[in-house]
Amino acid sequence: MEGIYGKSDRAKRVERAINAFKGLSASETKRRILEGDEGEEAPSKSGGNTGLPFGLCKKHGISLPPNATPRDAWEALKNKTGLSPQDFYDRLKEGRDRNGREQGETDGANGGQIEQEFATKSDRIETCTTHAELGEYFHKTYGVTVDASVHSLDFPSVHSAASGMDIVLREFPQAKGVLRSVSTSSSGLMCARPNGEICFNPSFFKNGEATIQQRMEQSSRSGYHPKNSGARECGAHEMGHMLELALIQRRYPNGGGTLAWNKCIMAKEIVSEACKNIKRQTRQSFDVIRSEVSTYANENFSECLAECVSDYIANRTNAAALSKYVWQRLKEELQ
Repeated sequence: MEGIYGKSDRAKRVERAINAFKGLSASETKRRILEGDEGEEAPSKSGGNTGLPFGLCKKHGISLPPNATPRDAWEALKNKTGLSPQDFYDRLKEGRDRNGREQGETDGANGGQIEQEFATKSDRIETCTTHAELGEYFHKTYGVTVDASVHSLDFPSVHSAASGMDIVLREFPQAKGVLRSVSTSSSGLMCARPNGEICFNPSFFKNGEATIQQRMEQSSRSGYHPKNSGARECGAHEMGHMLELALIQRRYPNGGGTLAWNKCIMAKEIVSEACKNIKRQTRQSFDVIRSEVSTYANENFSECLAECVSDYIANRTNAAALSKYVWQRLKEELQ
């Protein structure tokens, strides 16, 4: 039976595949990979794998066997980050240099050089490999300060959750300026505060990503959190609270925001409206409608809104009806 890393006899094809991508531009490499021509690449003569997917695996802390192919590397990246080869190459395309030349597209550049250029010149969160780089990214991109206390936490865990925050921020640029800082706190897995701060709980963001990732996966399987949830969705959930805060700041620019936050006023308006519309079609009770998102969505209106954001990030078109409705209303309200 063929395992995740393929059959061992792939090593027999090393000799004829070794130069598969050498000398190719980023565009040509992308074309071959997306057309499925990458399956024959093998370890280089100097030892180890070269090429964009292997470099990205290294940066994301993914270990691959010596005979792994690019297809194996892309699959491992997708399992870790949720991103496809197309997603990574879209980010590569967005990182063009000043001369309009694609990152890493130099004469004789091989896949490793492409990956190096992508990592050093792209402004995407996927390329951050240290706490310092992650902090610089959030400060440069969103004006968000990352406290030094975050640097003591497990980087892969923080990076995964921060990726969920980043996705929501890119989907809702109107929330830029609402999130002000990232720090640590002993509250929950993570928490959001009305001063525009999101905090990581050091108790769960330590000893490797499994601490937070496995807990979220277990909660997801039990239905306590949305299906397919992980550390990334934990970060997206907290950004859901920041979207609520953005609505509050628009409604109460001259004060009263703290009371609105504590009473979940804006979240209640959106979630109640969504439940009413869904109930007209399905005849379901509000509790049942919220439970289709997650058990935790019944905690209160604010948590329900945040769970809807998390569900939509995790599942998109397969998200619960309430999540899709809330997402659309947030898009409309935060135009």
